[in-house]
Amino acid sequence: MTVKGLISWLQDYDEDTEVMIGMYQRYGSDFAYTIDQIEDSKEFRGFYGDDKEDVIFLLEGEQCGVIADKDEWED
Repeated sequence: MTVKGLISWLQDYDEDTEVMIGMYQRYGSDFAYTIDQIEDSKEFRGFYGDDKEDVIFLLEGEQCGVIADKDEWED
């Protein structure tokens, strides 16, 4: 994803909507994390030789909850 693509996606949301990072897992709960910082002085080393130098990383902060579809919640 590019910065342009991310901005395009986010334009559909209210500017006060919170943004988190989600992590899907094969087993157990899918976790949600806060975004702790943006790192732009690092390089990306890909597993298959697809290294990149011009990358912005959104770094996860603390684990703050789980991700689920609305119909999965019990009231």
